[in-house]
Amino acid sequence: MKRVFIGLGSGVLVFIGVFILWYNSLLQMKPVSTYEVNTHVTDQRLLIAAQGSEFKDALVSDVILEIEGSEVYIKVIDAMLLSEVDRGDWDAILLIHAWQIWEPHPAVEAFVGDSFDPVTMFMVTTADNGVAHMEGIDGITGASSMAKVNADVERIVGWLKASPNLNIK
Repeated sequence: MKRVFIGLGSGVLVFIGVFILWYNSLLQMKPVSTYEVNTHVTDQRLLIAAQGSEFKDALVSDVILEIEGSEVYIKVIDAMLLSEVDRGDWDAILLIHAWQIWEPHPAVEAFVGDSFDPVTMFMVTTADNGVAHMEGIDGITGASSMAKVNADVERIVGWLKASPNLNIK
């Protein structure tokens, strides 16, 4: 009888371990390659830190298409690199991340900390339930729906145009 319980217990632990690995693999975002746009511009600087997915990649590329004619230096990085970012180097920061396992991406949460600045930072949070977000932070929250890309890009660009730190037409 004792062997049966040990066998069942071991089986349950293996199942739980495999489930956790499988679930985490579903949440993995593809890496975002670092690149720059308008490298000749030095006085207006926008950082876009994102996680990679079809939806998030579409947001990044469409935002850049909308504003690349403006005299704004744009740098795109993977959200995992936020620990290397000095906020003071940027006039505006766009954070695009996924809500994973009931919490924000750890790199985004550590970067934002207790000092989210709505003047210089805008956050897009994707979540399956469409409502999960970091408390007290303005931005866009919703499921990753390709049907929403244009509306979300319009809202992001509206925020960038309203930024007192950038001159985007």
